[in-house]
Amino acid sequence: MRQTIAWTVLAGWLAATPASAQNFVSRIVDRYQTPEVGAPILETTEALSPELIALVRDEGLPLTVNDTIRLALESNLGIGINRYAPIIAEYAIAAAYQQFDPTLTLSGTINRRSQAAITILDGADISRNLTGNYSVTYNHNLEYGTNYSVRFSVNRNSSNSSFSTVNPSYNGSLQYSFTQPLLRGFGRDINTSAITIARNNVEQSEIAFEQQVMNTIVQATNSYWDLVGAREGIRVQQGALERAQQTYEDNMRQVEIGTLAPIEVVQAEQAVASARESLIVAQASLTTLEDNIKTMITRTPDPALVLLRLNPVEDIRNRIDEILPVEDAIRQALINRPEMRQASLAIENADINRRVAENNLLPQLSLTGSYTQTGIGGHANPNAGFGGFNLAPGMVPDPGGLSGAFADIFGFDFTSYSVGFSLQIPLSNRAAQANVAQRVVQQRQAVSQQALTAQQIALDVRDANNQIGTSRARIDAALLSRELAERRLDAENRKFELGASSIRFVLDEQQNLTQAETTEIQALVAYVKAVVAYDDAIGRTLERNNVQIEEQNQPTIARVGANQE
Repeated sequence: MRQTIAWTVLAGWLAATPASAQNFVSRIVDRYQTPEVGAPILETTEALSPELIALVRDEGLPLTVNDTIRLALESNLGIGINRYAPIIAEYAIAAAYQQFDPTLTLSGTINRRSQAAITILDGADISRNLTGNYSVTYNHNLEYGTNYSVRFSVNRNSSNSSFSTVNPSYNGSLQYSFTQPLLRGFGRDINTSAITIARNNVEQSEIAFEQQVMNTIVQATNSYWDLVGAREGIRVQQGALERAQQTYEDNMRQVEIGTLAPIEVVQAEQAVASARESLIVAQASLTTLEDNIKTMITRTPDPALVLLRLNPVEDIRNRIDEILPVEDAIRQALINRPEMRQASLAIENADINRRVAENNLLPQLSLTGSYTQTGIGGHANPNAGFGGFNLAPGMVPDPGGLSGAFADIFGFDFTSYSVGFSLQIPLSNRAAQANVAQRVVQQRQAVSQQALTAQQIALDVRDANNQIGTSRARIDAALLSRELAERRLDAENRKFELGASSIRFVLDEQQNLTQAETTEIQALVAYVKAVVAYDDAIGRTLERNNVQIEEQNQPTIARVGANQE
């Protein structure tokens, strides 16, 4: 309540002051109010985003890989939450500068005292004194460890003592002082270490955000191809159901004309039921995948409520990879991978902490100095005297009131200065030595962690390269298996038509063909996901998907480029 009243009174005063004074005061006042924060505000909504609405067609929501990535990066709540981290780290830099912000201190004290006189030198039967102490101090720490201050003070004293020839009296002083560390705490690098670490932390937050973006791209891409694979799987199951249904209908006609025993129809009917069950399971799996993708590309509280059918339009068979020689891929990965950049920053921070700890091993030697200007003012006491005899007027010169004190101070009539040093030597420096040892170990740990990260990255690249080779071989094998299954089914159908086979063998070959087609789809999905993992392993996920991250002060995702080939 008091703060509200204070701001109201200040606002009314500002309204009556000139514009220049208002601007100056406003700048001062703004320093003590909650700042405006430029971070993005994430909101959930029941409505579809404009990006989704622009893509919606009558048949549903047609999606390409890049559509999925773009919508995931622009709408995904997880990405939005991680946008705050670089902003928070950026404000930490400003907070680290606090130690170098100048301060202005204003103080005032009034003290009144009365007591019975115990000696004739009190100058009155009841001694009464009224004192006021007022000061303004400006203090500033510099980056090299220097501290300097300027202090202006005025002390007012009034008394009823007849011995006070000046009443009231003013004692003023203007003092300039400084302290400069020469060993511990000396140096710009030492005193700005917190700022440097804060800057490194900003970069680490941006790298972590970049990693989150890459993870989201990988997740969105894999989900997209899982969706494509699920739709292809439904097509396979629908084909299996159609074959089983056709076989059942053909068998029923043969039963009707008496060329096939009714018991043979039971197997065909069972095959239809089994195919229909497999189709239902595949459709349920497709619904689950669609809900997962909707979670990534919308901000609605319940993405499943977005009753849109997702229609992936890209062909899983037309993917093009770009595989580098293994050694070249590893070199590129060690340059591109965010983990390596984070490891380098961790080493730099550890090195800064070690140097600060080593500086704290030194004795504390400081050079100090001060220069003071003083002045006295007041008014001659007409009641001054001794033993009942007052001094004659004019015997006590009038110092000129408060202005007299100011005249003395700025007239440099009364000055003093001092120069000195202070040396503090710790006789047992075990804590500082232990801190240095700890920082050295942490630095070595950071270096070892970087080496371990590099080793893991090399393994990731080799494993991703092997997975692509394996996936290619799986596709070739699955393609051949599917072609052979088709030929075997055709042969078995001809044999059945000639009466040289039974319905059981035909149904077995139909099931083999369905399994071969399913295996082929799985191999194709595994291959495109292996390519995605390969790009991620060598750190080119952003480049391959034409994604750029904008400036850290505006941590939003840049545009996704043209569709991949």
